[in-house]
Amino acid sequence: MAKRRKRVSKKRKQVRKRFFLAFLAAIIASGAYLFLRKEETSVAHYIVLTKAGRVNLYDALGHQARYKLERGTPLIVIKEVRSFNKNYLGVRYDMDGNTSYGYVDASDVLRYHFDESFETKLSIFPESYRQPLRYLHALSPSWTYSPIKTQLDFNQAASAYSIKALIPTNQAALVRSQDVVEGNNWRRASVGTVRYYLDPRLHLNASQALMFEKLSYNPQEDLRVAKEILSDTNMNGIDESTHQSYAEIFVNVAKKYNVSLSNILSRAIQEAGGTSPTPSKGAQGVKVNGKTYYNIFNIGANTGYQDGIDYAVKMNWDNREKAIDGGVAYLANHYTQNKQDSLYLQRFDLYSKHLGTHSYMTNILAPVDEVKHIVKGYLKTNTLLIERHLEIPIFQNMPTQTNYPLRGNILQNINTNLQKNRPLSTLSLDYKQDVALEDGIGQPHIQLTDGSYQLEEGIDYVVSYNHQHQRGQASFVITGLNGYCGTIKKNYLIH
Repeated sequence: MAKRRKRVSKKRKQVRKRFFLAFLAAIIASGAYLFLRKEETSVAHYIVLTKAGRVNLYDALGHQARYKLERGTPLIVIKEVRSFNKNYLGVRYDMDGNTSYGYVDASDVLRYHFDESFETKLSIFPESYRQPLRYLHALSPSWTYSPIKTQLDFNQAASAYSIKALIPTNQAALVRSQDVVEGNNWRRASVGTVRYYLDPRLHLNASQALMFEKLSYNPQEDLRVAKEILSDTNMNGIDESTHQSYAEIFVNVAKKYNVSLSNILSRAIQEAGGTSPTPSKGAQGVKVNGKTYYNIFNIGANTGYQDGIDYAVKMNWDNREKAIDGGVAYLANHYTQNKQDSLYLQRFDLYSKHLGTHSYMTNILAPVDEVKHIVKGYLKTNTLLIERHLEIPIFQNMPTQTNYPLRGNILQNINTNLQKNRPLSTLSLDYKQDVALEDGIGQPHIQLTDGSYQLEEGIDYVVSYNHQHQRGQASFVITGLNGYCGTIKKNYLIH
């Protein structure tokens, strides 16, 4: 009998064990369900802007990101989602004129709010400039803007600049021919490519707009900023000839020649080899007749580094401090103090009698490439949002829209609908001209349609009212957003 009781006891233990394991599995499963389940809430649509660069855009949650979005990319939120114990936003965006959908992490974006007080400052710009400037203002409210009103015809300017413009690619849509004219991969850029990079409106985004920043010295940029920017480059040490840090040298010459510290740092990084442990020939130094010469900014290197070294020999730049000082002096005298005091103007010499004859670089991509270093440095040093002034060119006879020659490119072709610049005056407007005062407000019930599409308030337009809360004559002003431009003002009666 004792042995039988022992077998029963063992069997009960096994039953208890199985029950415990099943119970534990149920708890794990319920926890996993709570963690993995997706809760979606439809919301009134609103606009958000990505707060940082390289923001993940997913086709579906739980999958790899399809795109990496640049800072300031506008997206339209259509739903709020809780999944994987995190908050996401279901968004709508335009790609090459087609509507697409996806998801972004809610912590990666900033909700956009229309700032009516900023509109008076925008009145000096054409309508097609205003929407991207609104987004820039939302992200960087301390920045200010002024126009450069050129008398240049846009298409004629593009043709003039295309004569010498080079691009390092063999993409047929981007080049005039497959003939290599410099180095191993430099070909002449097509007129369409030049048009794209010449059009200022296409660079009024958070990742590129600083190509229009004035390049005079900003006292808020100091030695700390220089050290931070150079910290992961091949110029983060000490100059042996002067026993000064490169950061100190750059700060001193920026003050001396009244030029932007961040600009000369970014340009030196670009020219000297960036974050590569091996500097460029000019930064590394080249021996000539037993003496080493340096050309940090590759001044005079029109067809190759040897031209730059020859120039360094001519200027006796036999240490890096001399090369930095002399290079910045050259930039100041020939460009920043000669009405070419922005990255954009140093590439596109709008004030020259003969366009394209006084460009700092032939590379059509140069302003876009160099401004990346500037933005990176500003983010790294937490100085991006300080007061900065941007001067933005306006051409004569600008096209309604300028397309990037390669279709399907996320960085160039996302939200191309922002460029359509459709005047509100061409749309169908319906509103009530005589309304009752209900709950202290007279609402004219505005509806705007573009063909079969009904515009969304807060997305495609905003409305401001006068005397909306009292009987008598009232009025409203509609301001276009999201590719719609212009304003409409109407009166209505409240009884």
